Amino acid sequence: MVDIRLLRLFIAIYEEKNLTLAAEKCHITQPSISAALKQLEELLGNDLFLRDKKGVQPLNSAHELYPHAKRLVNDSATISTLFMSKATTPKISVGVCNSISKYKTATTISHLERLAPNCHFILTSSDKSDCRIGFEKDKNDTDLFIPLWEEKFVFVTKENISAPSKIEDFYHLDFIECPSCEVHQEVLGLISSKNIALNIVSTAETKEQAFLLALAGLGSCFLPMGLVEKVSDINVFDINLPIRGRSVGLCMPSHQAINPVLKKIRSDAKLISIENF
Repeated sequence: MVDIRLLRLFIAIYEEKNLTLAAEKCHITQPSISAALKQLEELLGNDLFLRDKKGVQPLNSAHELYPHAKRLVNDSATISTLFMSKATTPKISVGVCNSISKYKTATTISHLERLAPNCHFILTSSDKSDCRIGFEKDKNDTDLFIPLWEEKFVFVTKENISAPSKIEDFYHLDFIECPSCEVHQEVLGLISSKNIALNIVSTAETKEQAFLLALAGLGSCFLPMGLVEKVSDINVFDINLPIRGRSVGLCMPSHQAINPVLKKIRSDAKLISIENF
């Protein structure tokens, strides 16, 4: 395999037709460029130049090699530039919590990309990310929190019922139990205060699983609106109960204060604020 360096030196000799001038162009000594030319000729098994008192004259083999050498050298430069560009592209990891609106999350990421158009975004579920789209209740005391939207809870069921307006309306319904859901305990408290026993027919570990059970017709449950938005084959009702919604926002750990991309996002926080939703 021919070394790209030898091809670069060959190109200089071919274009200058003088070893001294070619050496100066490549910032090396004449003996070094002469040795490189000899090495290339040995590798190819052909003489490339005719030496004379005026310099060097390209032979047919040199004329044939020149366009190929130019292309290979240019391609190698393009490859180097390509990966150098990728290596210097700023990266930012964005954690995305589960069970929040996928559409509003996508809109938020789109806003972030406009603020940092040359940034490489990495989405992750890790809480070790540079920033995260999540809930205000989960942030640390020192974190910066930029509010994005309020996500309410709704009542989800496959049953053909009228919109429930009071606790008693849930009395005869089959329910899905989801102990990990923060609203679950609130609902249990409200129901028990009326001496009503919930009829639990299925159990889910997560809100996403509870939605699947509800979609399958295996009970009803309270879920964040973001999980069921734009779903047409299940009944979704607003609820007139004292159940807290969730404040969703962009959370930035304090140690990321010097991150130049996040500094840009913080300075233009209004562009991704709750008003856009």
